[in-house]
Amino acid sequence: MAEIQVPGAPAINGVNGHAATNGTGASSPANDAKKLMMLDWAWQNREKFIKLMVLSTWSRRAAEVVKMVDLNMFLNEQMHVYGIAADAVGNLKLALQPFKAPNPDLKMALEVLSTGKAPWMPSLDYIPKEPLTPQQMLSTLRNVNTMLSIRINLHEDLPKHLKNYTIANGRATFVIPGEFELAVSIADEEPTSPFFVVDVKFLFTPTPQVPDEFFRLEVEPMANHYLANGGLSGCYDWLHNFVLTHKVATLRAQAIELSQEAWSGATQVHQFNRTLSVQYWSERPGPKSWVEIGISTGKPKKGWSWRGPEPSRIVLNWKRNGVLVEDVKVNMDLTDLSMERILMAVIALHTTHVLETIRDRLAISAYASSGLSIHLDTSKQEPADCSLRVDLVGSQEPTEVRIEPVSGSLTLSPANVLSSRLEQDINRAKDMTSVAAQRIEYQMCMHLKSYIDRQAANTGWTTLRNLNLNRNTIYAATHRKIVSTSFYRGQGWKGNWVMAVTINLDGESWWLMELWDTP
Repeated sequence: MAEIQVPGAPAINGVNGHAATNGTGASSPANDAKKLMMLDWAWQNREKFIKLMVLSTWSRRAAEVVKMVDLNMFLNEQMHVYGIAADAVGNLKLALQPFKAPNPDLKMALEVLSTGKAPWMPSLDYIPKEPLTPQQMLSTLRNVNTMLSIRINLHEDLPKHLKNYTIANGRATFVIPGEFELAVSIADEEPTSPFFVVDVKFLFTPTPQVPDEFFRLEVEPMANHYLANGGLSGCYDWLHNFVLTHKVATLRAQAIELSQEAWSGATQVHQFNRTLSVQYWSERPGPKSWVEIGISTGKPKKGWSWRGPEPSRIVLNWKRNGVLVEDVKVNMDLTDLSMERILMAVIALHTTHVLETIRDRLAISAYASSGLSIHLDTSKQEPADCSLRVDLVGSQEPTEVRIEPVSGSLTLSPANVLSSRLEQDINRAKDMTSVAAQRIEYQMCMHLKSYIDRQAANTGWTTLRNLNLNRNTIYAATHRKIVSTSFYRGQGWKGNWVMAVTINLDGESWWLMELWDTP
């Protein structure tokens, strides 16, 4: 503003030069511009001064304003609480409406209870229906039986799994062995009218406990729904799937109970959808073994079959040492469910396989087999009845091989220090059968050697324990497989002559040998 120059006013004749300052003076553009700038500045800063004045005034009365704000909030909250209380009272009145009872008519009640009638009450003149006689009920049931027979034989296309049925007492009873028994009836002669369920009975144990109230409220309406929409086949599919799912769930519960109690640490239970997997001998090294119990759709692998569609069923797959076993059938009782019996049957078959493999390996190890006697006891249900008895000619008692059902550990008898050490070697091996055959062969030969050493000492022969000959040298002289050998010298023997015995699964062989040093 200071940069704008305002020109001086011209002098007037007869008046001094200061006269112009007392009047309005002449207006000029520069002067007008300054005035306009002052007005603009005052107008622009007017709002700021007003805000500063308001803030200054409010700050001097801030305490009173805060109290007023708090009081306003409190009053608003109280009004909201009053509204909630009024709403709750209204809802309570609506909720209590069903409990409102009319005033009792004591006079009428007294007369009715005393005389059994009231003259001012209108008579409906209902004629009670005569009760059915036994002959009428029997005739009605026979008629229903006839209608059911005509309906099922002429108008229903039953699948083959519903062919087992009987008609009696006004109901048709379909029996599916090992699963359930379905009793249905009809209420109309029309062939298109739906069946209705009368009773459902399960034919396996443990039987699911279905209370009567639950049956009436849940099972019966659902069964009637499937009968109305899918007919007998639809109701069968629903009950059949329910039974299969319940059986798998029952076996799973039993398997979990076994894994937590009697078979603790030896089994593992897994569930994949409707497939149950139970691993046994889980602590054994090497590939694992398990049983899979699931529900198969029943569809043939080729996609069709001349027998028609098959219903879904429970199947069992056995994987032994990680390999699916397809050539052995496992007996599974689906009428009396027991996961322990299923496991015992599978373990019995596994035990039989292990003992048979050991027997075959021992038979291969014996050349002539003249001195070896092998007897195998097997069972399809009880693994404790499976045993392998191996007897070597000259041995006092045979060696018996068993497998403990729960842990899968192999045991040898007679029990001694050597057998205990061999058991540890066998049970630590990943391939039990190959190691077991070698260790059993060694135990039998060492047992026979100990017996011969004792007999030789009793008869005066001296056992040459410090005589160590290379087995290849002995084999070159005898041409026999050697598992164990001993050397003896009789009383008075001199020179390099000794009596030798070689032992293998063919038995013992005696040799008279002359020993000499080779350069």
